[in-house]
Amino acid sequence: GGCARRGVVPEATSATMAEEAAVQKPPPGMEAMMITMKNMDKYGLKTGPDIRDVVPFKLFNKAEIEEEIRKIGFYSDFHGFRDAIGKYPLEELLVIADLDEVYGQNWVICLTAASFESEMEKMRAVEREAEEAKAAAEAAAAAAAAEEEAALNVVYEEKPMIAKAYESKSSAETESEVSGRSASRSRPLKQWLIVRRRREFGKRVTFSDKEGGEQNAADFRQQRNPAFELTRKELSVGLQACPGARSGTAPVATQTTWFRPVNSSVQSDAIAVPKNAVELLTRPEMTGFLEAVAPLCEHALQQNETINIFQDELALLDDEEMMVVGSQGENDVRELRTFMDLEFSQNKSLLALDWHPKNLWVVASAGNNWTFEQRVELSGHSMAAHVLFYTFSEFSAQVILESSHEITCFRWNPTTPTIIVAGCTTGQVMLWDLEAALAVVSRRAKMKGGDKGDGDEALRVRPKFTSTVDGSHKRAVRQLNWLAAAPE
Repeated sequence: GGCARRGVVPEATSATMAEEAAVQKPPPGMEAMMITMKNMDKYGLKTGPDIRDVVPFKLFNKAEIEEEIRKIGFYSDFHGFRDAIGKYPLEELLVIADLDEVYGQNWVICLTAASFESEMEKMRAVEREAEEAKAAAEAAAAAAAAEEEAALNVVYEEKPMIAKAYESKSSAETESEVSGRSASRSRPLKQWLIVRRRREFGKRVTFSDKEGGEQNAADFRQQRNPAFELTRKELSVGLQACPGARSGTAPVATQTTWFRPVNSSVQSDAIAVPKNAVELLTRPEMTGFLEAVAPLCEHALQQNETINIFQDELALLDDEEMMVVGSQGENDVRELRTFMDLEFSQNKSLLALDWHPKNLWVVASAGNNWTFEQRVELSGHSMAAHVLFYTFSEFSAQVILESSHEITCFRWNPTTPTIIVAGCTTGQVMLWDLEAALAVVSRRAKMKGGDKGDGDEALRVRPKFTSTVDGSHKRAVRQLNWLAAAPE
């Protein structure tokens, strides 16, 4: 009487909670309704193979729906609204498609006369708009056909062609653009007179052959013209500050290694401040230039204060990153054991994994790899799933827990490790008792000395308890937690 029983409480994931928070409440007199793919074909709601290929709305006879509820009970999609349908005053029920599931399901049903009339008026308006658009399209097609017919029956009159002078509206702009891009002569041409001494006329000239290549290339050096002098007004020089060859006792490296020949000494003239310096600095052009470059210079100075340009980048790398440049690391982690069952886990994704609460050398896993199309095709049918029980002494599964529905999660009982519960996509919860199966596995290990024999096949265990469909969750169970022995 003083003991508290443990229970299983499924928890919704954060993604599911976000989806439920985004679902809107249906308008007054309307409720969200779920209709399966099979029943949509039965009710004549489908218009194509795709899941969104459905009619926008449909009217159902109230008497026929009540008769269906009496015959098949909760297998009918209208069973959850049987009380509201019984109080419904009209003879026809309106069901509207909700393709985006704004109200949480794929259909919406009107359960009051006011909602029926308002929604039917909206549907009639949509039908009128569709009919008007169709009539407009037919009128446009008829007008196009009439124009084509008139073009075919047109009578052409032959008139003589008179040649006229070509007139262009953009000729002036084109000529000005071409003249602006053309090179024109700005000074008279220079004339050069080449003469030869009279005594060299008819003199014998000897030519010789010379092979090409870098070794025999002729070098014509630049000659300074004493009659030409160039005055340089401004010289832009970029400098990079760097410390000395040594800083204390540790050597300091620079970013650039450059062995170029330089002059041993340089002679330069001091730059004197011009007399009109104040006038130059107060000009609008100079002030605008300083205002434009001041933020950029300030940003560059701040970067120089926060970034050490002389720091060795390779000193910040760890062992794994240093492997790229030739060093060796010892941080590789190798796998201890790989578990796989050729029949139940090959080419399947892992959906859930849990360790044994008391024996750390025992692990269980569940997996499947159905695509969305396969799930839609198998919707409403039972789908076999398995939970595989592994030990570190064997490579294949020792115990296989069978289920008639796809398993999304499972959890060991922390105090009674022979009990496992699992959640399904149908919202049901299953419980297995592994006491007998674990005893057989322990006995085999003792008799065989840890070696699995040829006849020791994996034990298959079916669920001991399964929750009913009506008493289960409406959506898939994503997480399971065992309550504490004495929760407060």
